[in-house]
Amino acid sequence: MSSPRSLRAVEAFLFLLCLATYVSAWDDELGTSALAHFDQTVAIVESGTLSMTSVIFTRHGATVDWSSPDYPEPQKDLTAAHIYPGKAPGLSFLGVAPYFLLSKCERALGEDPLAPAVFERNGRILSWLLASLPAAVAAVLLLRLSLALGARLETATLGALTIALATPFAPFASALYPHAGESAALAGAGLLVLTGETSGRRAAGAGFLLGLATAISYQAAFAVIVLGAALLVRARSTRPLGPFVLGGLPWLVLLLVIHHVEFGAPWRTGYGCVNPGFAKAGLAWSLSPGYVANAVLGLTVLPRCGLLFFAPVAGAAVLAAALELRREPSRDRRIAAAVALGFFALTIALTSTQPGWWGGKSSGPRYLVPALPLLAPFAARAWQRWPNGTAALAGASLSNALAVLWVTLTASQEDFRSPLFQWIYWLLLSGKVDRSSPGKALGLPGLLALVPYFLVALPLAVGLFLSVRRASHEERPASP
Repeated sequence: MSSPRSLRAVEAFLFLLCLATYVSAWDDELGTSALAHFDQTVAIVESGTLSMTSVIFTRHGATVDWSSPDYPEPQKDLTAAHIYPGKAPGLSFLGVAPYFLLSKCERALGEDPLAPAVFERNGRILSWLLASLPAAVAAVLLLRLSLALGARLETATLGALTIALATPFAPFASALYPHAGESAALAGAGLLVLTGETSGRRAAGAGFLLGLATAISYQAAFAVIVLGAALLVRARSTRPLGPFVLGGLPWLVLLLVIHHVEFGAPWRTGYGCVNPGFAKAGLAWSLSPGYVANAVLGLTVLPRCGLLFFAPVAGAAVLAAALELRREPSRDRRIAAAVALGFFALTIALTSTQPGWWGGKSSGPRYLVPALPLLAPFAARAWQRWPNGTAALAGASLSNALAVLWVTLTASQEDFRSPLFQWIYWLLLSGKVDRSSPGKALGLPGLLALVPYFLVALPLAVGLFLSVRRASHEERPASP
């Protein structure tokens, strides 16, 4: 068995490599989805109100992703309305403390936090704190999950890297989207539920993390159902149910209070009073078989934003999980496979009915990102079963993920059948890297702007390789 010190070295290099990748590119201006969260954070600190009306009507705070219970007719004063994010409020609230500290420091230095340049800089810092950092932590949790479910260290590391760097998880960990924080909370909950003892303390911790995930993104409620069922099945008892529910209760209470304050009823969310512009554009929830079938194909295989098109290695993980259900003698691994596949299927099913299932102008299926972490143990299994094929798929997937990360998160899907190949790779190979980076900040042109990233990432990758090899040698029994 590897020593704790050797495993900590592997985890440290994995964390640093992923974090360096996630912060290697950023947008000069926050996009409309990120602004929906950041505007409310700013409004809470600067105005002491949940309504982001005072921020949304500024040029640098304008976003279309909003909801309002009292939005007036167009001819009336729009600034009198109470406007809130058209999303779960958790990410906005998590940003309050760091933004409060930033704004205090900036004012002490004579800067105005609401000035456009400072506003954008603060949004970028919160992106790193609330997306990039949790995503790097999630990579370590995925390694632990795979190891706890019986994977060898080599394949467990490859499985964690596959999800963390070779899927849409990576690019959307570089911006203030909810997916990274939600995924980190789900990874932690999965580790507590699917491995180890089914104690009350672990059940409460899992409930707390699932509550946090749901506060960040409502779709995590499906993970509450799936992981809650898994907990009861593993325990063969309903005893952990009480601590599990109590763990998530603080977040449920917070959500109900916020819903009541913002929308007038505890069970009413912003989905009931979204920006009317979406309805005018024909964006609405639908259970039409044609709409759902088109969405399922679009989310999975079609080049517009299909997961298997952007990250074909995800298909190997799904297949490996499906095989575990039939062939794996370990009860825990079968339960983990059922959870991963169940949450993956539920996420696709929910997303396929919602308006804008393609994620607006997002490059890739961002709404499927939270369903990826629980597949990490089966990505590891794919590396063990089919090393050559998985390596080929992972290489293509890594190239796609890094291209999106470095070039743009918002390719126009309406203009291209395949934004990845018709636009993103074209820009990358032309040296037109749209997003900012440390290299750009140093004045390096074109693809040379990526050199600083590789100067940092390559030594970290070598360190990770050597630490894994050292720890793996400790796992093997000494020769007689």
